[in-house]
Order: sequence, then C-alpha cells, then structure tokens
Amino acid sequence: MTRVRHLLATVTLVGVLTGCGTVHPTIKDLQAVPGATLQYPGSVEIVGGGVESDSNIMAKNPAHLGSSRCVGASRETWAPWFEQQLAANGWELQHNSTFPGTDGDALVGEWRHGDYLFDLYDLSAAHLASLVEQYGGPAGCAYGYETRVTAPVMDSAQ
Repeated sequence: MTRVRHLLATVTLVGVLTGCGTVHPTIKDLQAVPGATLQYPGSVEIVGGGVESDSNIMAKNPAHLGSSRCVGASRETWAPWFEQQLAANGWELQHNSTFPGTDGDALVGEWRHGDYLFDLYDLSAAHLASLVEQYGGPAGCAYGYETRVTAPVMDSAQ
C-alpha cells in the first residue's frame, strides 16, 4: 500500500510541476481570431511560426504567432493598410508610434481584440538583412515588417 501511495504522490507532483491537459490559448486559438493572420499583399515571409502556451508551477508562457516578412513598400504604405484591415476585423488600436526607428525595430502599433494583442513592427535595415542572411529571402529586400499575436495564458486548462 505504501508503494501505491508513493506512486500516486509522484504522479500528482509531476502533474503539478508540468501542467495537465491543453493550455489555452493554443496556436489554433490565435489563428482563429479574425485578422490575426493578416499579411500585407505581396509580402514574402522570411521566417515565421508559433509557440504553444505552457503553464507550470514556475511560469505561464503564452502562445504566440509571428511572421517576419520582406515587403516591396515602405511603412508609409503598409502600416495604414494594417490599421484599416485590423479595424475591419474588430481590432482596436491601443497605441501607435510614428517616430522613426533607431538602431532596432520600431513598434508601429498595437491592437487589441478581447484578450488578444496584435503588434506590428517596422524591421530595422540591420535586422532585416540579418534575417535574410540567416533564413534566406528575396534578393534586394529593402523593407520588412513583423507581426506578433499573443494572449495571456488562461488560468484553467481546458
């Protein structure tokens, strides 16, 4: 009987430390939000993907989707397009930055749709060149942007 109790205690401890079941939101949850996968027409993905949520005794890490893309137009062209498209899909602009980027990427805007966040970045020339070199991409890629979609981890596993 003692052996069974030790086994049950070990299984319970492992479940508490690693989490049980699916942690939400999942990548599919993010993809299902209207407008969450928007990309400027004609842009070419350099690198993208997502990471599933996970939750354990140490931390809650939200799922996120991201895409870094080469685009044949400057921010003055694609940023207003995103603003219009996101608004049409129910996203509310939280803030935007119209200042020029410095050495790094510049946050162009952040939108909210319920608990979901959509961040849009103007990639710096150095970061864009680094991505193209590392992952490949179209030759002569002069402009780039990145989208990031995330939401907080829900407290209960579903």
